Amino acid sequence: MTTELRENRLLRSELRSLLDAISTRVTGLALPSRTLPPAEVPLALHRVYTRRQLFAAFGSDTIWRSTPQGGVAWIKHHSAYIMLVTLEKDADSFTERTRYRDYAISPTVFHWQSQASASPGSGDGAHIVRSRDGIGTMWLFVRRMTKDDFGTEPYVFMGAFRPTSVEGEKPMSVTGDLADAMPAEWYEIAARAR
Repeated sequence: MTTELRENRLLRSELRSLLDAISTRVTGLALPSRTLPPAEVPLALHRVYTRRQLFAAFGSDTIWRSTPQGGVAWIKHHSAYIMLVTLEKDADSFTERTRYRDYAISPTVFHWQSQASASPGSGDGAHIVRSRDGIGTMWLFVRRMTKDDFGTEPYVFMGAFRPTSVEGEKPMSVTGDLADAMPAEWYEIAARAR
């Protein structure tokens, strides 16, 4: 096999391209988390999930009809707020109004902006404030961009997010702590989003 690889320049080039493409989906070893989702939510920290997979893991039965498309979702039966973040927001997928400022401050501190309609007194904004106060949980999923070489880029599960600062409205700027540090390669990507 080694001789075949040495002699076949086209195959080597194809393998290099494949390894480059899948390297963006590798997130290192799955480490035990200090804060796991509820026992019935089968997610592993720092692993890759499609939108449909992560909603199915939280028990959303609507995914069989349609998958929620927004960047946030409240899962009532778990009192869980799911945050779906795309770090590199291109002009084709995001309008000026939806280019929220989402970035890592450190491997364990993340800044996130809610949807433009959120305010602290109702709906999504109220869930965020209650999570800051210890009522309910928030879970962070990130991806680098909307599309990759294989189609829609999946999300990496970064674990529990606890708001420590909630400011403004429409959108709300939320800074919070991750229960587990981001892997180094993801911290670097998320810090550049600043």
